[in-house]
Amino acid sequence: MKQWSILIAGLIMLHITSSYTPAADLITQADVSRINATLRPGMPETDILNIKFPVNSNTSLKGTFSITSKGNGVLTISGLNIRIYDAHSDGIIFADYLLHNEATDIDQDGYNDLVVWGTAILSDEEEREITRVPVKAIFRFNPKTMKLENTLKDKHIYVF
Repeated sequence: MKQWSILIAGLIMLHITSSYTPAADLITQADVSRINATLRPGMPETDILNIKFPVNSNTSLKGTFSITSKGNGVLTISGLNIRIYDAHSDGIIFADYLLHNEATDIDQDGYNDLVVWGTAILSDEEEREITRVPVKAIFRFNPKTMKLENTLKDKHIYVF
């Protein structure tokens, strides 16, 4: 009986891990290029990109994305400001500057959650690379509050 339980648990885990397909990013490198072109000397930030976060087929949340003149980009959604873009070398930048930012139903509850992930590049005062570290934050959709909640935090992904 114990062997069957282990076999069934293994098959369930195999199904869960093999059925996960990364979703498309909400904010893409093409979006970054497009709004970066709107930054003019003396302006504090780029134009704002309006987005819709698809919670499910009937519901979406409005959000925005912009990049400051210093090279920090923030996704504002559900009352949260999430730094998903960093090209400003102040001890940390993100690989390719933009973190992946996907709407995907990670817990199979019928609502998309926001998963932000990628690689942070840490540097010293002379901007020499020290190390690369994987980063990941999860924002689960709460149907009671109709908001995203930061349930997995990462010290390199600033949320304010």
